[in-house]
Amino acid sequence: MKSAFLTLLISCCSISFVFCQTENKDSTNYAIYSKVIEEFLKDDLDTISTHLIFRRKTELDEDFSSVIQEFKDSLEKILLYDYHYSVLFESQNKKPFLSERTKQLLIQLDSVNNTSKKIYHEKFQFNNYTSSTISESEFKKVFKKNNGWEHFYQKYPNAFGVLRVSKIAYSSDKKQALFYFSYMKGGLYGYLLWIDLESKDKIIKEMIRLWVS
Repeated sequence: MKSAFLTLLISCCSISFVFCQTENKDSTNYAIYSKVIEEFLKDDLDTISTHLIFRRKTELDEDFSSVIQEFKDSLEKILLYDYHYSVLFESQNKKPFLSERTKQLLIQLDSVNNTSKKIYHEKFQFNNYTSSTISESEFKKVFKKNNGWEHFYQKYPNAFGVLRVSKIAYSSDKKQALFYFSYMKGGLYGYLLWIDLESKDKIIKEMIRLWVS
């Protein structure tokens, strides 16, 4: 009986992306970050960069937070507010609507990111990249200069720009998740990444580009 229980526990806590209550949540989060970001960068034309530099604190895009605050009681209006969110909608009688699960997932994403959290690069589980973090003070120091990128790449010669993630929001059934992902590399890019935690292959369900500059 004891052996059977241990086998079940090990199976439950293995690195799959089906959420397990007994698994350390922080470890699960970093496993998801790692899997998703490598999947996101897989088709990027940059084959030189081998090092990922993360901002040390999590953050959710301010524009997204303002949308959630404004439309908390009627998130269907998001479709009218910004077409980028259209992939979040389902269709019923040819009319778009947000499922209750998706609606709650969006609200949860905003809620869990009310405060920031420190990112620890050694917790990532990348297969093809090394990683490190850059503090907010160092980030500002580097990029306040006119030659900020030159200084940055002198310090991090194989870096893929500067990346940032938000905290992860999970659906109540732990089958889907959302987090915000942005990076600086030539320009500024922000994405909402919608994750299918039950997928055995690619786990990014949708990559919703919120902005580019």
